[in-house]
Amino acid sequence: MAAKADTMSKTERQTLIRLVKQRFKLLETGLAARRSQLTAVTRSEVIAEHKAEAEKFEKRMEDEIMEPLRELVAHARSIFKDAEEAGLDRQGYGWNRVENILFDSQRENAKFIPKNLDGVVRERMLEKIGDKPMSAYALELEESKLIEDLLVGDLSSDDAKAFLNKVPTLEGLIPLPNGGANKALLAGEVIDQ
Repeated sequence: MAAKADTMSKTERQTLIRLVKQRFKLLETGLAARRSQLTAVTRSEVIAEHKAEAEKFEKRMEDEIMEPLRELVAHARSIFKDAEEAGLDRQGYGWNRVENILFDSQRENAKFIPKNLDGVVRERMLEKIGDKPMSAYALELEESKLIEDLLVGDLSSDDAKAFLNKVPTLEGLIPLPNGGANKALLAGEVIDQ
């Protein structure tokens, strides 16, 4: 007896399962890179929003702290030079500490950034991606659901279908409020595998 044209054959199911696995393998490979890109873009956006305020404080830091500190260091160098020319040693004046303070305060990329920048970035990412699966676990779950849908189509007996309903789910074991699984995963998850 020939199968109906609208019913999927076992061979088609097996082919689809292989394709689903292959596509999800590619998705998993690109997930970390895409998430990293999204994080970088979101971080830049948040910093850009605070740029004017940061520039104001960076200018104050430069005018009120750094410039007077440079003048003080230049004056100290002049005193030390005069002392050396007079044949004296500058031992015990902590000159290296003063130089280190100046160096530390002039570090490259020393900027004023928003408090809890990482937290703000995570929140913005949640707003951008919504319920899209952005974690390795969420992708595995999506893959599993698709493959399960394909395999369940092969089950014909009521006993087999009833047995499948006995398998516990994570949401059934530990439900999250408001179904916030993706939020929970993004809030503290690290995707490096």
